[in-house]
Amino acid sequence: MRRSPRRRQGLGRTTGLSFAEIMVAIVLLALVLVPVFTLFNRGAEGTRQTWDEAVAHGLATGLLQEAKGWPFADPRLAAGSQDMPVSRTVYDPSAQDPRFRRTLTVSDFPATAGVPYAYKVLVVEVAWSTYGIERRIHLSGLLFQVKR
Repeated sequence: MRRSPRRRQGLGRTTGLSFAEIMVAIVLLALVLVPVFTLFNRGAEGTRQTWDEAVAHGLATGLLQEAKGWPFADPRLAAGSQDMPVSRTVYDPSAQDPRFRRTLTVSDFPATAGVPYAYKVLVVEVAWSTYGIERRIHLSGLLFQVKR
């Protein structure tokens, strides 16, 4: 007994997929994959933003802690703002990244009668750009010494 190829009943064609059916399947697959790839892209952007925020916070914390260790009369702690470049001697993943800018702003408070301390407020600002959006982080600290 010989077997003949399978045929659809009444049509006289062999079974299989037509070109139109394949094209419909490709279109449906594309409609499903586009949102999936968009999710991957958004996830990568979110990861980059989180990484940049962590680096900026580390840069701000590092500068604030370093400035708190300087002597009260250090010229770097004069009132005003100054750009503080990232130290290249310490391992820092952002040391080669020109997107990050650090600024130290120092405010002196005048001596007040009856208060035994002199104060300086330190504000560190780190600014950077991620995907064309300007971002900033501010950290502040207080430096004081006993009046003489």
